[in-house]
Amino acid sequence: ALAVRPAEGRRGFSDTGFLEPMVSVVPGQWRKGFGHEALFAVLGYSFDALRLAAVAAVNDVPNVASEKMLLKAGFRSLSEVEGPKYRLGTYILERKAWQQRDHTLSRG
Repeated sequence: ALAVRPAEGRRGFSDTGFLEPMVSVVPGQWRKGFGHEALFAVLGYSFDALRLAAVAAVNDVPNVASEKMLLKAGFRSLSEVEGPKYRLGTYILERKAWQQRDHTLSRG
């Protein structure tokens, strides 16, 4: 599943104007690149078509695969905050950083 929502009100973000992409892949389809491709498509649209200044992201700290995907896309870590079940990592990706990255879909 892929969704995008405003980041305002999320732990670690308030009154930012940022969007937060949410990517969820069923366990049987993990490690096949679907999340990576979905995230890169949303980021491309967010920065190229919508001309957003930045995109925010939040992940459960124990979800190492999610963190790796965010870092590979160019997000930088901002903080960790308490979440409802796990600690949450907060991340930001600015348009300039996105524009400087290689946007190939290599997952290596």
